[in-house]
Amino acid sequence: MMKTLSARVLNTRNTPTNQRTAVALKAFYENTVYPEFSGRIERMNISLTTVTDYLRKCGFSLGRHTKDVYFDGHERHDVVQYRQQWAKRMIAYRSQMNEYDGRDDEWYFHSNDDNAITWTERGESIIKKKGQGLGLMVSDFYCACHGPLRFE
Repeated sequence: MMKTLSARVLNTRNTPTNQRTAVALKAFYENTVYPEFSGRIERMNISLTTVTDYLRKCGFSLGRHTKDVYFDGHERHDVVQYRQQWAKRMIAYRSQMNEYDGRDDEWYFHSNDDNAITWTERGESIIKKKGQGLGLMVSDFYCACHGPLRFE
C-alpha cells in the first residue's frame, strides 16, 4: 500500500511548479487518496508538517527558483543575421513612430506575481516562462470619500 500511495503522491511532478504546495497536497491526500485507500468516507486531517516531511522523504525539496544556464540557439549565425536585419527595419520605421513624453499613472497587476519558492524533485530543472502571463492594468484608483486619486 505504501508503494501505491507513494506513486499517487509523487504524481506531484506532473503538477505545475507554481501549484506544488504542501496545502494542495494535504487537500489531495485528505479528499482523494485517504478515502480511496481506506474505504472510509469520513475526512482525515493530517498536519502540514507531516505532508512536508513526506515530500522530503519522497525526494522533493523546497527551494527558491534560480535561473540556470541553457542554450537556445540565440547565437546561431542565421539567428544573428535575422536579428540584425530586423533591427535595420525597425530603425527605418522609427521616423513613422510616435514618441510619448510625460508621466504615466498606470499600474499592472499580475495574479500570483511570480511564485519563486517551489517544491522540486531531486535533479529536476524548471524552465519558467519569462513573463508572468496576463495582467490587469489599472489607470485610476477611486476612494469613497475623496473620489478619484490623482498624482500631481
